[in-house]
Amino acid sequence: MKKIATYNEHYTDVQNFYHQGKYDELVHNYRQPNDINKFFKQNGRCRFCNSELKKVFEGYLEVPDDRDSYLLGDIFECPQCGWWEGISKYTDMPDNPFENIQSYHENKYYYGIVNFFDLSSKELPLEVLYNELNKNKQILYDINPYKLEELVQSVLSDFFDCEVKHVGQTGDGGKDLIVVQSEHPILVQVKRRENPNHVELIKGIREFVGTLFIEGSKKGIYVSTAKKFSKGSIEVANELVNNRKLEYFNLIDYDKLVSMLNIEKNIKKPWEEFAKQFEFDTTKWFGAIAFSKRY
Repeated sequence: MKKIATYNEHYTDVQNFYHQGKYDELVHNYRQPNDINKFFKQNGRCRFCNSELKKVFEGYLEVPDDRDSYLLGDIFECPQCGWWEGISKYTDMPDNPFENIQSYHENKYYYGIVNFFDLSSKELPLEVLYNELNKNKQILYDINPYKLEELVQSVLSDFFDCEVKHVGQTGDGGKDLIVVQSEHPILVQVKRRENPNHVELIKGIREFVGTLFIEGSKKGIYVSTAKKFSKGSIEVANELVNNRKLEYFNLIDYDKLVSMLNIEKNIKKPWEEFAKQFEFDTTKWFGAIAFSKRY
């Protein structure tokens, strides 16, 4: 059973210190991090596969007031397995620090915590599935059928820009999803085929069309990870629309489904929460400076 490793959770360690007093009579107060070895010994390599880490994000934020306050941050990611670590440095000090210093400094170290999911599990998070599909589309043949329905729900919601309800369950009569596009929703059936060379035959199409008539629906979509639909299946689908027995009927095979995956929109880096620290609307604070860059 294939396992997927993900780093969508993280640990944060903190070091902070104060400088108080005149420049030549400073008093330092420190709070050391919980794990000093990990905090101060980042060596630029992945802890799991020892690959060299690459910088994928940097940010800077400065919000002016009667003191100088700014935040710096960097994220480094493993190009092989996706493990990541981040470092942020916050400084708050007076505009003129040479007479009487009262400054606060906080350094944070973030690093990804590995979690494993079974590829065939219903509990596989959708964002983890999208990340894995970005590397290998053929896992569509191996994921849990319920999870494929959830994925197609996300795909059709993006495609039609509307709500898609997941109604698939035992005894659903072949109705897995409902695209709530208008007063006349689209019923959707989803079939996961494990064999990449599978051909979707006319029998399954006729059964689904029967479900449409029973439900009183004039619109349907049949989604399958099959390589293609048989000639008879395609002819029946076209005849149903041409003879106006159905208003809309679409067949989506593996290649078409893959082309509809909006991976760039749905993929989410595990360090996105870190990056949000630097998303600041500078128009709402005069003199504020915000900078961020992804590599």
